Amino acid sequence: MQVTFDLPDEVVNQLQPFADKLPQILELGLRELNAIAESGFSGMAEVVEFLVSLPTAEAIIALRPSESLQAQINTLVEKIGR
Repeated sequence: MQVTFDLPDEVVNQLQPFADKLPQILELGLRELNAIAESGFSGMAEVVEFLVSLPTAEAIIALRPSESLQAQINTLVEKIGR
């Protein structure tokens, strides 16, 4: 299937090095959008994106969850503790 759409120049510039991976990029983006709608998954994409950047050991040690992710973690910990 062929799909045509307009993108801002900035996005085009970011995508050009990955032109051969556009189907995979779209699929991963759709998964992310679907995960956001599902309970328990929002915020995790930020962590995965951070790890994909191959951070230094110091950056990993300094990593802290976002407020929304921390709230979800706290809720899950409370449920487990019951």
